[in-house]
Amino acid sequence: MAQCDTVKQYPLQNNWNVTSNDKNGSNVTFTQILNETECQIVLSIQEIENDIQYSFAGLEFKLDSII
Repeated sequence: MAQCDTVKQYPLQNNWNVTSNDKNGSNVTFTQILNETECQIVLSIQEIENDIQYSFAGLEFKLDSII
């Protein structure tokens, strides 16, 4: 396995903006813009109450609920 060098590191702690996309909070989005860049990190979390089918890059995915 080839060794990779770290080009730049950014601290991600305590810099998140949190928004809820619905009334009950089952869809939450965390965003952060890296200092001194125009790069934005977006993390979306969705609580799945029922099984859901997703399609991404031509592939089909089934997400099972755990409730």
